[in-house]
Amino acid sequence: MSHCKAIVFSEEVAVEGISEEIYSLINNVNIRPDTSVIVSKCNAKDFIESTEPDLENAVSQYYEITPKSNQNTGFTDFITIGKFYNSLISDTSEACAILGSLNDNEDSNSSASGESGGSSDSSGGTSYKGKPGTETIGLAIFKGDRLIGETSSIESICHLIITNNLTSCTISVSDPTDNKHTIDLNIYKNKPTKIKVDIVNGAPYVTVDCNLNARILSVDENSNYTSKEKIEVIGEAANNYLKNNISNYLFRTSKEFKSDISGIGKYAIKNFVTISEWQNYNWLANYENAFFNINVNTVVKSGYLLTET
Repeated sequence: MSHCKAIVFSEEVAVEGISEEIYSLINNVNIRPDTSVIVSKCNAKDFIESTEPDLENAVSQYYEITPKSNQNTGFTDFITIGKFYNSLISDTSEACAILGSLNDNEDSNSSASGESGGSSDSSGGTSYKGKPGTETIGLAIFKGDRLIGETSSIESICHLIITNNLTSCTISVSDPTDNKHTIDLNIYKNKPTKIKVDIVNGAPYVTVDCNLNARILSVDENSNYTSKEKIEVIGEAANNYLKNNISNYLFRTSKEFKSDISGIGKYAIKNFVTISEWQNYNWLANYENAFFNINVNTVVKSGYLLTET
């Protein structure tokens, strides 16, 4: 078991609560705390048996690499059993897990048109076609130890931005000069996201400041992304797109799921003098009353090779 790379729970089991299983596994010295936790939308056995790595000979190596795909795609987060357990017993956050499913789209190897990294796709609902297998897109949202919902790919990107776990990903925004076209942007962190929480009339008021860099990926013979004015317009479009999606993500976690999977509660502790005051406030119950102020600043560059001289 010391070589175990992933623990898979079926959705059916997760909605009933998995605290006993997590406590038993975390107490097992043979289970490493960096073992990833996956909630499958299908039977857990089917999920494991459907995994057929093309580039790895050992399935264990596949499960070691695949959950870390968030470093390149941003479609999910690398959730380990150690991280899940800490969130499960915390009074400042709720737990989440990697969302997995079967991919039975085998008609072709091409993906359908749409926003790269910016769609509402989640595991099992993507339009990507190829060899049948498994996919991990999105996050499984928990309230306590029970599964209550899931995020889409763009919501997972927003989660990574807020938690400062974003390495890089690709999004598509509408071209502000031509609404019939989109612009692909590779975004990555410029500065750590800053979060401030104030308690106003008993309700949390959360201010989120995001600072990102972006590189334009979609360039053709008619593109002119070297002028300062065009870059600023694209940057504003990226700001609006990300601000809207981050606001929607936080609104869903707060109002719909009532689950602080982003760990915003740790920024609220400063408002309380003693531990008893913090515990009496009950952050996890008051998160649903939160208001959000989102600020996004994206610095756009024309590309890796094209610059104006």
